[in-house]
Amino acid sequence: MNNKNPFTAAIINFFFWGLGYVYYEKRTVFGRLVFAGFVFIHLPLLYGTNWFEIPGIFTFIGHTILSIAFAVDIIKLAKIEEKNKAELSLPSLTK
Repeated sequence: MNNKNPFTAAIINFFFWGLGYVYYEKRTVFGRLVFAGFVFIHLPLLYGTNWFEIPGIFTFIGHTILSIAFAVDIIKLAKIEEKNKAELSLPSLTK
């Protein structure tokens, strides 16, 4: 049974794309692939890329949008899972 907090997964996904899925133990292959992409995208930052140039601003906006999308996705996944658990735990009225 998964007792992990979906909001913690969302925060992890916001800052480290894909790792929220690994933490929440759902879509782990997808999460690992996204995290690998995250690492490769951010490698140029280690070499002093200037984020205040015009292309850097667009890159920053794109990264922010993707971060929000991943955070929302993990919350949606968690809500679907909670709904399914609630439906399974309802007592049966027909015998």
